[in-house]
Amino acid sequence: MSEIPGFDVDKLSEWLIDRIANEMEISPDEVSVDATFDDLGMNSLKVLIVANDLAEFLNVEEVEQPLFFNYPTIQKLAEHLIREGRGTTRT
Repeated sequence: MSEIPGFDVDKLSEWLIDRIANEMEISPDEVSVDATFDDLGMNSLKVLIVANDLAEFLNVEEVEQPLFFNYPTIQKLAEHLIREGRGTTRT
C-alpha cells in the first residue's frame, strides 16, 4: 500500500462522517471521530457497504473490512489509511 495523494486525515474523516451518517440515517453531528463503529451501530453489513463506497471514493479495488475492526474509529481508520495506504490498487 502507498500513501493517498491529495488526501489528509481531516478530509478522509469528513467523508467517513458524512457516509456513515447517511448509512445510519443520523445527522453528521451525531457521528464522532472517536466513537467506535460498533458504538455507531454499524454491523458487518453496514461496514461492508461503507468499505465498498470508501474503495470507490479512493479509486481502489478494495478496502478490506478487517481494517474497520483493527482501527475501530473514524480517526484511527483515517490515520491508518493515510499513513499506510488506501487498499488494494485497481489493476
